[in-house]
Amino acid sequence: MTFDDIETQARVGDLVFFSGRKLFSWLIRWRSGSRWSHVGIIVYVADEESGIGAQVVESLEGKGVHLIRLAEWRRDRGKVSLGVVDLGLDVRLAAATHASRQRGRRYCSPWQFYRSFSWFWRRVHRLLGIPDDREPQRYFCSELVAESLFYSGIVMPKSPTCMYPGDVAELPFVTLSEPVAVPS
Repeated sequence: MTFDDIETQARVGDLVFFSGRKLFSWLIRWRSGSRWSHVGIIVYVADEESGIGAQVVESLEGKGVHLIRLAEWRRDRGKVSLGVVDLGLDVRLAAATHASRQRGRRYCSPWQFYRSFSWFWRRVHRLLGIPDDREPQRYFCSELVAESLFYSGIVMPKSPTCMYPGDVAELPFVTLSEPVAVPS
């Protein structure tokens, strides 16, 4: 499989996982114990007639939740894998629709990101009865995807706010392709 194959084989509601090469990506991979540092959801598939390729909704620091063509995902991307979501079209479409409706929302604050990925602060907040998601209108990438799957009717193993990209990749209905290098 090549990067171009991923674009042509992606379906609405499928996921795209990335393993970046920059420090922030490395920290996410290290903390989560996963090869993946980023995830997005396919909301539009390749269309030969219009010439528009697959499009992804993602949440990215500095940009928030936005739409991007898969072909443009060349920044800080070491490897990419297609996560085929083995669920019906209605569920995949509902997840993609939910993600699309979040466009324009901001990326999570540094405090929420730290709180979500720090086992110590997560436990302290739970003991104090403080909810996992203190900023429900702001997202990091795996939170956006996990919440979109949740709103499509999928029961998640834990709060979307506490899920890493690797947690999303390990969901029982996600089948990953072999990772391929992102062309520059």
